[in-house]
Amino acid sequence: MSIASPAPPMALTRRDSQISTNSGSGIRPLMPENPRVQELTASIECMQQKRRKAEEDLFQAEADLKVKNSEVKNLEIELLTLEATVKQLRVQRVEANKRLNDLDTRVAKLETVCSESQNRLEEEESRLQKTKADILQARENSGQEDIVLEQIRAEAQKRNERLVGAKTALEQQNTKFVAFVDEINTNWSEKWLVKKLRVVVLRNRLNKCVIFLRE
Repeated sequence: MSIASPAPPMALTRRDSQISTNSGSGIRPLMPENPRVQELTASIECMQQKRRKAEEDLFQAEADLKVKNSEVKNLEIELLTLEATVKQLRVQRVEANKRLNDLDTRVAKLETVCSESQNRLEEEESRLQKTKADILQARENSGQEDIVLEQIRAEAQKRNERLVGAKTALEQQNTKFVAFVDEINTNWSEKWLVKKLRVVVLRNRLNKCVIFLRE
């Protein structure tokens, strides 16, 4: 903003100019001095001083105004720079908030995963402790189980021996019955028929006993 230049001072009349020239040059005026002329001369000189003072003030004001305008322009440039910086900072703040939200989401997921892993670890530790306890219990019972196993083996051996003896006896008895049946078949008669039937029944019973013992 610039201040308009003031209008040029009013031109002095020819008489006032002559009086001012004469008074400034030290030449005594032609007309005789009187109070009215002196008063006008003093008034003109005062007006000229005021005009010079006003011109000096105006020049100084214009110089100050130029300085102020330069300062205003600098401030406007600085303001534009600050506005651009603020705008950039706002954009960066939005991006930072997005990243913070993403980080919060990731942290929440990681906390969930860690919690689940901790729970699984506790379960595995519990299972491991139980397995260790079972192993210790099995080791404590292994001696007793070995004794029981030896007893079972001895009992099985005894039963096997008795089974072998029973099988041998049955086979011998069966051989005798077969020979007896062959004898009956050779001497076929009514007298031997009843005996043959009884022998067949007994043979069937013996066969069932043999099958039972084999099982």
